[in-house]
Amino acid sequence: MKLKNHNLHCEVRHINGRPYHIVRPTAVIRIEQWPNMVAWAQEQFGELEQFVPGCVGYEVKVARFDQRVYVDLTRFWFRHETDRNKFLDYWS
Repeated sequence: MKLKNHNLHCEVRHINGRPYHIVRPTAVIRIEQWPNMVAWAQEQFGELEQFVPGCVGYEVKVARFDQRVYVDLTRFWFRHETDRNKFLDYWS
């Protein structure tokens, strides 16, 4: 996927064996917009589940499985690519 904005990095990682589409804003964008991004995502997608600390390679541990969106200190994790794309369209 081509991005309009190089300040948002995308990748795919797995939670409980399922792919999640990640968006990681650069540090500058996080400093300026992180609270706004979290609030917007919560309005659009509902409750944002926080990660349980601990990551081994590309497999992440979470308290509740099958959530639509997770957030950690630097990234948004979207279960559906369409949700990730909606986020990118808004914030790019």
